[in-house]
Amino acid sequence: MIILRTGITVETYVLSQKEFGIVSNAVNKLRRNLAKQLSKSIEKDINLWSNSKHISETGGIVKVPGSRKTRDNIYKAANSSDARISRLDLREDPREVQSLIVMPNNSANALANADDIGIRNKPRRVKKLRISTEKGRRSNQIIIPPKNKNIDLVAHEIGHVSNSTSNNPLVRKIHQKAKDIASESSRRVSMMNSLMGTHRRSGIKNVIRDILDEESLIAEETRASRKGLKLLRKSGATREELKNAKKNYELGLNTYKGKGRANWKETLRNTIQPDDWKGGSFRDDL
Repeated sequence: MIILRTGITVETYVLSQKEFGIVSNAVNKLRRNLAKQLSKSIEKDINLWSNSKHISETGGIVKVPGSRKTRDNIYKAANSSDARISRLDLREDPREVQSLIVMPNNSANALANADDIGIRNKPRRVKKLRISTEKGRRSNQIIIPPKNKNIDLVAHEIGHVSNSTSNNPLVRKIHQKAKDIASESSRRVSMMNSLMGTHRRSGIKNVIRDILDEESLIAEETRASRKGLKLLRKSGATREELKNAKKNYELGLNTYKGKGRANWKETLRNTIQPDDWKGGSFRDDL
């Protein structure tokens, strides 16, 4: 006969609770240490993103204006790539730095007819954009600051347009995916860059999803830069201009690498940190 013993002595209960407490404390200590290590790594990634973003937006490591002939060839390539280049000042504050923007024709049409578009822009430039978008001659508009002549940046944006109209369905899908997640990814990393910000995303599935999403962004940017270099070479850029353009492209890619790593590491930090640390900024761990 087998007798099942369901009773438990007070001594056994105390010992089991003590052992549980030791294990629990050890696990929490490990989680805290891992969260701190992640926070230090996030800080480095945030700095990489922030510094690279600032340099990239102000023209890169080296400005690449190119010759007039090369610029003309670049602009012709834009037209043949289903895009049109417009020079417009879109800043609300004159002290702001304006980046190049690629937008679909319908968004550019709304921009061209906005009430305040004429405040900082010459009427002929606004009219040119309006006519272009109304007739729908181009599906994409590349908006660049009026005084910007950096051909490497323009070539890179043409690369994005080329990705969006590629004959390869996988390239088009990656472009669309990267486009869809870019704003949310930037919002999250900008929140973390604030003094008290953090996003609440957590869970191993979300960590994996973040990594895959950010890899899509990096793949899109890498492909656009590769096409940009090819276009620059074809348009007559010098060896020195190509060398400098490559430096700027690598710098721009660093913004996405830093942003991507910071985002998925923050999700992982939210997943493993102890309950009493939930909701705090990663800077609280440093």
